[in-house]
Amino acid sequence: MLNSSIRFFVLIVALGGSLAHAADADLPRYKLPSGRKLAYTMSSSSKSVQGPPSEVSSTGSWQFTVVRENPDGSRRVIVRSTSTYTQVIEGQKVATPERVSLAYADIFADGRMLPNKSLGMTVDISSIFPPLPSDAQRAEKGWSHDDPVKLETMTYAPKAGGGGDDWTFTADQSGLMSKVYLTTEKSTYHFDRAKGVVTSVDGETSQDFGVHSKGTETLKLESDETVPADQLAPIAADFELLFAAKETYTQKLQAIDHEPAHADALLNEAKAAVDSARAQAKTDAVKAELDKMIQEHDAYAKGALDGAEHIKQVLDKPAPDWQATDIDGKPLKLSDFRGKVVVMDFWYRGCGWCMFATPQVKQLAEDFKGQPVAVLGMNTDEDEKDARFVIDAMGMTYPTVKAAGIPDKYGVEGFPTMIVIDPQGVIREVHTGYSPTLREDIGKRIKELLAPAAAAKAP
Repeated sequence: MLNSSIRFFVLIVALGGSLAHAADADLPRYKLPSGRKLAYTMSSSSKSVQGPPSEVSSTGSWQFTVVRENPDGSRRVIVRSTSTYTQVIEGQKVATPERVSLAYADIFADGRMLPNKSLGMTVDISSIFPPLPSDAQRAEKGWSHDDPVKLETMTYAPKAGGGGDDWTFTADQSGLMSKVYLTTEKSTYHFDRAKGVVTSVDGETSQDFGVHSKGTETLKLESDETVPADQLAPIAADFELLFAAKETYTQKLQAIDHEPAHADALLNEAKAAVDSARAQAKTDAVKAELDKMIQEHDAYAKGALDGAEHIKQVLDKPAPDWQATDIDGKPLKLSDFRGKVVVMDFWYRGCGWCMFATPQVKQLAEDFKGQPVAVLGMNTDEDEKDARFVIDAMGMTYPTVKAAGIPDKYGVEGFPTMIVIDPQGVIREVHTGYSPTLREDIGKRIKELLAPAAAAKAP
């Protein structure tokens, strides 16, 4: 039998566990039953506070449709967003056409999301579904979330005031991108515990790189409806068809960079994937999106073919030599690196996609440290201070070349562009744009180029 002191200890532990469980049960959580359809409106406005007067405003909407519960407890949510931007500079107004984006998200009750390619970098739903506190202590003291891909940290804190079902908390953004572009963003969220959703968000923003501006953002829940159960399966199936076609289409277009000689065939295969999906589609929303892809294909095809022609002009050709200095004034020329695989990463501070890619470039340099590989940052900033700012902020340790004029030698038109040169000085890879798998893809190519030298040294 347990003595009285042990029984007392067990009672306290059990009671503490029960209280903790009860506290955790009261945590704010998203309620996303199948069929729930949420619609939000959003708007933002930003005005310059220094220099020529300018203003940028946007309006848009978000629509979330829960189509099923996944086996892991997450909910599959179809996401539709729209946005329109208007810019006024010295009295001249320019408006962009409405942009529509479609994606899906697998969301858990605490706001965790499984990554997927449809969300990418451009469809960010964390402003409507921020991560929620994992326990009662964090709900009372605050919590944070790191996003290593977007190079940002969100710090959340409960806010005094409010009552009943309205739970209010704030969010402050920080991280490398905020540091590079001198931006701030602070938001106040209103979360309805009973409904299990965010009902409104108010935010304030500022920027001091490029332009000096301050702005506001608002988001509001406009409707909360239910889609009939018999419509959910067809909607889910149709959107899976759409996202599969989009992924195939994107893969075929990306493959043109590696196989420019097969550009026509790859474009035909990309178009065929969309045509096949269109023939199978049953819902109006998916048909409309596939029709849009078909209508825009010719423009994409022209751009892809132009890019293929450019790549064919440089791929498998000797790399033009260049002479320059590094950021500290040390003379460098490409021929200094003959016998090594050379990776040239063309970037500048104002290129956001360049900044997102930089951590992967850093990882590449570390992956091949001590091997015959030279990773070079090819910076084109006019002001050296901008380059140094990024180097310090990102902790870049590989050489940075003052690359003014060098992009022209290689026909670089977009940023970031990464060019890989083999040990004999021949261009073997041209990669334009950001990719979440940049480190993996370029790393694989480097290993292939190192293999013949390694084999020659083998006994």
